[in-house]
Amino acid sequence: MRNMKPYLILSAVVAVFATSSAQTMIMPKLKGLTPDSAKTFFASDTDIVLIILEDSLYTDSMPRGLIAWQDPLADSAVQDTIKVKLAAPLTVKLPDVRGVQLLEAAEIIAKMGLKLLSNGEEESEKYKPGEVISTEPVQGSMVTRGSTVGAKVSVGIPDYKYTTTSSGVRINLYEDVGFKIVSASVVTSDSGGFKMRLNLQATNPYKHSISVENLDYTFSINDATVVKGKHKLSLKIGPNNSNTGYVDLIIPYSSLNKKTAKSFLEKGRYRLYGFFNIVVESGFSQKSFDARGEIQLPLSDSKIKSGLEAISQN
Repeated sequence: MRNMKPYLILSAVVAVFATSSAQTMIMPKLKGLTPDSAKTFFASDTDIVLIILEDSLYTDSMPRGLIAWQDPLADSAVQDTIKVKLAAPLTVKLPDVRGVQLLEAAEIIAKMGLKLLSNGEEESEKYKPGEVISTEPVQGSMVTRGSTVGAKVSVGIPDYKYTTTSSGVRINLYEDVGFKIVSASVVTSDSGGFKMRLNLQATNPYKHSISVENLDYTFSINDATVVKGKHKLSLKIGPNNSNTGYVDLIIPYSSLNKKTAKSFLEKGRYRLYGFFNIVVESGFSQKSFDARGEIQLPLSDSKIKSGLEAISQN
């Protein structure tokens, strides 16, 4: 029988090397070789078929594309068919699937030997409903094949989170303007009480400019209400930015009791809360606010200090 040179048959599943005649041979060790190197073990007068299985063997101990598994094993008898699996990396770099619909993202992840599951939903203006907001681990991380990747999925912004201003402008007020009491000081005083100034910081979470105006407030210290009132504030804040302003409070001694007077003399939990007008373009809408801070009121005026001490001891 005439000899034939080995040839390669490629398909979606297998690659085959074959020669013309069959004879029993001892299986060589193919692990660590390339498929081309492996075929040199087969004499031209044999009829050996080398099948490269579609499934890879995942390992980080061998370069991609080398034979990592074989059947039959080395030193076994083989007559006509040899099956091998090629090495592929065990750890892979997690791709960035942010902004991709969850099902499509799961298909991308599955091709890397990973599983993608939703680990919760979150409102998002940036991402459409059903799109991946973030993954855990984050994109770019090295992940072991077979691992499960968690995905935070967007639900968009519900319609009820949109507000129409008095001028008909539809704005997305899904987040609250952040308020914080930065400091407090005494402005003036008399025999009936004192004027206290609260310095506030307001943070605009929106991607458009706003103006914070006209506070309708309640002020409390250590959870005890002291005064209520209104303040004509006009604080302009740029997109995703902060600005500071102040509110002046009239504190009559007659509004204080033993507990609140003592709180002013010590470091206390200040809280200013209520409603304000948020102005966007030419229209406005009303929103609630809650500003807090742990404050030690500076009392350089001995008359105020004496007045508070007298109330706190009664």
